[in-house]
Amino acid sequence: MRANHLVTFGLCIGTAATAAWFAGCGTDIAGTCSDTNTCGPVQGDASTDQASGEDAGDGGPGDDGSDGSGGMDAEGGAACDGGGQIVCNGVCVSANDPSHCGSCTHACVGPDGGAGQATCTNGVCGVGCTAPTSLDCNGSCVDPSDPAHCGSCTNACPGPDAGTGSAQCTLGADGGGVCSVQCGGSTSEQCGDSCYDPTDVHHCGSCSNDCPVPTNGTATCGGSPPNCGIACSSGYHACNGACDPDGDVPSNTSDPCILSDVFGVFVSASTGSDTSGNGTAAAPWASIGHALSNLGSKGRVYVCNGTYDEQVSVTGAVGLFGGLSCTAGSWSYVGNHALVVGPQNQPALVVNAGSAAVDIEDMAFTAPDASGKDSAGNGQSSIAALVNGSSNVTMHRCALTAGAAVQGQDRSQAAAYGSSAPSGNPGSASVSAGGTGAGGLAEPNPQCTTSVGGAGGSAKSGEPASDLDGQSGQPGPNNAGTSADCNLVPSQGGGKGADGASGAPGAGAPNWATFSGGAWTPTAGQQAGPGSVGQGGGGGGAGAAANVIGGAGGGGAGGCGGSGGLGGGGGGSSIAVLAYNASLVIDSSALTAANAGPGGNGAPGQSGQLGGSGGTAGSSSCNGGSGGNGGAGGPGGGGAGGLSAGVVWFGTAPTLDSSTQSGIVFGAAGGGGKDGNGTTTNGGKPGTAAAIVQFQ
Repeated sequence: MRANHLVTFGLCIGTAATAAWFAGCGTDIAGTCSDTNTCGPVQGDASTDQASGEDAGDGGPGDDGSDGSGGMDAEGGAACDGGGQIVCNGVCVSANDPSHCGSCTHACVGPDGGAGQATCTNGVCGVGCTAPTSLDCNGSCVDPSDPAHCGSCTNACPGPDAGTGSAQCTLGADGGGVCSVQCGGSTSEQCGDSCYDPTDVHHCGSCSNDCPVPTNGTATCGGSPPNCGIACSSGYHACNGACDPDGDVPSNTSDPCILSDVFGVFVSASTGSDTSGNGTAAAPWASIGHALSNLGSKGRVYVCNGTYDEQVSVTGAVGLFGGLSCTAGSWSYVGNHALVVGPQNQPALVVNAGSAAVDIEDMAFTAPDASGKDSAGNGQSSIAALVNGSSNVTMHRCALTAGAAVQGQDRSQAAAYGSSAPSGNPGSASVSAGGTGAGGLAEPNPQCTTSVGGAGGSAKSGEPASDLDGQSGQPGPNNAGTSADCNLVPSQGGGKGADGASGAPGAGAPNWATFSGGAWTPTAGQQAGPGSVGQGGGGGGAGAAANVIGGAGGGGAGGCGGSGGLGGGGGGSSIAVLAYNASLVIDSSALTAANAGPGGNGAPGQSGQLGGSGGTAGSSSCNGGSGGNGGAGGPGGGGAGGLSAGVVWFGTAPTLDSSTQSGIVFGAAGGGGKDGNGTTTNGGKPGTAAAIVQFQ
């Protein structure tokens, strides 16, 4: 409560003998007043009346008029009319006058603040407040709509519980105040007694809109008007209010957002173009190979279902995803396959990615039926997919189909020589005494020059008998003829040359194929060895008669050896997946192989050439010996049969789930080719037909 104001005029001093009462001294003080103009007796005070000779209760001078009788003041002035008046300086004033509240010296002051005036009631000071500060609060006049004194002095309105704003006060019809808040600045959204930023994720655009927090991300609020959103952690992307992993695949139908230009390039055989496209979903490429060459920093190729006539070659980390619809430019996962048909005699899919991760899903790769033979006579193979030296390859929901393979070539042998080697040269005779009979000259075989018939002996008059013998045939020593070959003594006929030996047979193909430089090559049978050349016949010996000097005949040339038979060509293979030094996982896929090619038969060895006949002698001399026959060539080996298999592997066995392995379809194996003699003695290794084959 505001304290009353007391104002004292003058200085009161005295003793108990004078015993005067003075208005404004605030107590009974015996003595005199230094200012008699301002310290007069108070009307109605009994002691004052007695000091001035008046009756304390008669209403005369000195009576304060409280009894209603009026009276005279101490100076003999007129008496006040009562009614709570007092005499101050000889003037009657109301005891409720704020300037003399209850006493002449008690002056009330106005309010400490606000608009109003001082009041006095029964000697007690107060204030009278006026609008708009009509509320008296301990001597201060305040506006009742002031939030600090809302409707009452003690009702102070608080500011907002949160955010930036101010307290507000609203007066009711009864004068009572109701507190509220006014929000402002960035926190302009009012929610009860709190102020929030409209982009606050817990009050996004409205008080009750609490944005949900996604797993692997945070809630956001923005836009105009503000709406909830999300921000995903690294490795995740926003999709339908959730943060899905960037590693999701199109087959995860709860995450259609993975089909985005952010993650990959797009290919459509029906609507794409390798010249005017740009690889986006709206303008896709037309071929998978072009997309793989233009990945940039992206790691995926999204392939619309359709048919692609090309070989797909993967050399680095990539995800290849089919099973997609791209109708009207809208991409979605529908399952089934995008079909790649490879070139004839080549794999439809080749993966040479080293340690890089390769993921292939919802794709079909078909190798057409093989055609023709290679330059060595091996039948061509049909292989749907070749995974070579790649350690991190997976295939999901794929279809890999190989066509039929080609048989290895059957070999034949053509005659390479004439029917016989050249005959020996004849000798000549002289009928004049002392003449010389010339022997036949040595005769080489022009088709195998190492075989030479020996020269016949020559005779001269008086020549020793030892000089009459003919030369041996080549290539080695020749057995001498006998007297039975020629009845002349000491001469003898030339010996027959020895026949050449037959060639060694060629071995059959010992294994199915070889793999080198990324190529699968069937194994052909080996070519057989040739027959050796026949020995040339020896030259005949010369004889000497009395008047005729005869020259001996030369030996016939030996026959050339026959060529060895060529080996049969290897049969081609039909293989759905060939994994060479690779780590491969296949699941939920279909693997199909067709019939393999049989191995080709080897050729028989070529017959050896017949030796030439001996040359005839002159008169009284011996004929040359005939040359030996050439040896026959050996028979060629048979080619290996081809394989028909869902998977052929070398190094590390692929991992197949049970449904893939149990569903593998394969055709007939290729039988091994026979040798040139038409037997299996040197035949090729037979092929194999099986779901999975380890290649060795």
